[in-house]
Amino acid sequence: MIHSRRYIGYFMVIVLSVAAISIFSISLFKRATYARTRDILWNAALLVENVLLFQGIGDAVSLIDAIGGDDIRLTVIRSDGEVLADSRAEVEGLDNHARRPEVIAALKGDTGVSNRYSNTLDLEMMYVALPLKTIDGTDLVIRASMGIQDIEDQVRRVVLQFFLTGIVTFFAISLITWLTERRLMVPYTHIQRAAEAYASGNLDFHITVSEPEDARVVAEALNDMATALRQRIIEISNRGNEFQAIFTNMVEAVVVLDDDLSVREINPSALDMVGMDRAASVGRSLIEVFRNSELEDIASQALAVGTA
Repeated sequence: MIHSRRYIGYFMVIVLSVAAISIFSISLFKRATYARTRDILWNAALLVENVLLFQGIGDAVSLIDAIGGDDIRLTVIRSDGEVLADSRAEVEGLDNHARRPEVIAALKGDTGVSNRYSNTLDLEMMYVALPLKTIDGTDLVIRASMGIQDIEDQVRRVVLQFFLTGIVTFFAISLITWLTERRLMVPYTHIQRAAEAYASGNLDFHITVSEPEDARVVAEALNDMATALRQRIIEISNRGNEFQAIFTNMVEAVVVLDDDLSVREINPSALDMVGMDRAASVGRSLIEVFRNSELEDIASQALAVGTA
């Protein structure tokens, strides 16, 4: 359960990171694409401007058709808003452009830029307009425009690419994270199992961990501890066996009492004396086993001296 929560946390961080990077990259790409489109339109308008500056507007229609091509719409507008030439439409059917925001800005001497819907072409368009004063003193506006739909199509293609790349990146990073986590957690899982085995009394359990270094040190320490405990238990057991052998083979009657003068241990010589077996004697009081009040008094005095 702990591992599952940790994996979920890792995956959430990966998802949020990939999503944040994708959103930022898409936004950056969109801004860059719009900026590049504005530059393209500005350069196209500037080229028309430079040609018309010296040649006049007599052959403006063929000129803007050649420069604009299939992608860019070029329009030559007089200062009163009348359209003199347009590469995509017949000028007779066009409205007066004096109130177009990009035209208003250009007539003030600035570069006019706007994104809006074109009723003529029935498209969302980006417009860039430049002011021009011809040699004969005529004030004109050279406007270049391009459909925003083309830009949005590019952005959508990039979004799809980012989406697919994000999915691949997510699964790749998730797999790497899972493999790394698994490789790091395996040694500690062995250590946990070893600790559980030692707690249950299985001191023969041996851990083999080669890496990482800190886990290897802990594993070796646990192995050494188990070995030391096992050796200590063997020593205590051997001493207990030695004591039991001596206690059992003593000719004298020996009784081990607790603070309440109850029999905790009794050797065969004492059992022969009272005519009872060990099971019937251990746990009973001294007086019940030996039925000798004088012996009980001696034991009481000895206990009193020992605890004084």
